[in-house]
Amino acid sequence: KAGATVGEKRKGLALLTDEEKLILVKAKAIESRNKSKAKWQEPPRRKTHGDYLLEEMKWLATDFAHERKWKMAQAKKVAQAVVKYHAQRQQRAERVERDKDARVRKRAAQIAREVRRFWSNIQIVAQHKQQMQVDKEKKKV
Repeated sequence: KAGATVGEKRKGLALLTDEEKLILVKAKAIESRNKSKAKWQEPPRRKTHGDYLLEEMKWLATDFAHERKWKMAQAKKVAQAVVKYHAQRQQRAERVERDKDARVRKRAAQIAREVRRFWSNIQIVAQHKQQMQVDKEKKKV
């Protein structure tokens, strides 16, 4: 009864025999068991152009993602190399400046030694000259 209400269905069930009720219960059990299963498995189908196109799109998407990651990694390496280059360049400039200062100091030390040696020799000559004058004075007297 398609348009029957719940009450009418119960009255209809009351009119059924025990055997018919048992059959209905078994049918409902089979029906509920079959509902959980897939009705029919689809047969395997051949790939179409659309399927190949979708596969290609998936592959291309993953390829683009991997390439983007690779490019970011390469950009990071290049950036680090540039930073390292500039740091080394700065260190090289500082080292050149230190070496220049050290050469200037070394040259100044050499000049100072030469000046000291010159005046030391002049002092010896002056002392010798003075000694000679003293000796000359002693001989005169």
